[in-house]
Amino acid sequence: MASDVDQKKQEVIDTAREQAVDGAHYLWSTAGNTPGNKDGAWYRPLKAELHDNVPDLSGMNLNSATIATKYGVHAPMLFAAYASTSDFGLLVCTGRAGAIESPLALSDMNANLQKAFDLKWKGLTDDQLEELQRNSSRISDYRWPRANSSLGNNSLHHSTVWGESCVDVRHFDCVGFVNYCLSEALNQLIQYGIGNFVARSVGTPIAVSKAAPGDIVTIGAQHIGIVSESNTVIEAKDAISGVVEGPFSAAAWTQCFRLPDRMWQ
Repeated sequence: MASDVDQKKQEVIDTAREQAVDGAHYLWSTAGNTPGNKDGAWYRPLKAELHDNVPDLSGMNLNSATIATKYGVHAPMLFAAYASTSDFGLLVCTGRAGAIESPLALSDMNANLQKAFDLKWKGLTDDQLEELQRNSSRISDYRWPRANSSLGNNSLHHSTVWGESCVDVRHFDCVGFVNYCLSEALNQLIQYGIGNFVARSVGTPIAVSKAAPGDIVTIGAQHIGIVSESNTVIEAKDAISGVVEGPFSAAAWTQCFRLPDRMWQ
């Protein structure tokens, strides 16, 4: 029979796996909230915001000039989350752009990816605006444009990326993901930085090759994930992948930490 500690560890893993199955997105500084909702980790419940659509697809103001000027928007911004950060400014979620295969919401962009990556909102034609508006009734069926990483990106090339809608999707960065899963499953107010593990102020260091379910693994002080019972790691990987579960490789991680039993009780 599994111990209470083992059961709690499995609850953390199950919480983490649920985010991967649901297709949670990666956005630096966020800790689990759906854009505009106060449902993230206790210490950062409302970091991800849903940006106003540029162009506005409601039909009232398709040009969206006022919104674009206010935010310094150059790429179209449709169904995209963003976060205001102290270190990197206004960051935009790429919507797992490298992990999904849905078609782009503009059919002619699928045939010309160079044009798609360089698209600016002022260059949208009336026909394209109408197509976007039609497709907006089924936002989950398409990939939508948004600025490449930074809200003010105005580079001549690849200023636009195409990702899935951020509406009602949880957003995490790597440590926000770990904190969210631990807090939710253990019903505790947990807020660790990766540095807390690396400095050995949290958890007991063990050999990476000895990692067990519920252990925390890191890559230096830059990245963090949770080891599962299936010999996988669940992590908020990066902006183009979102939250994923993949095979655990001891060679890919530099340190491993085991939380004390008292935390699981």
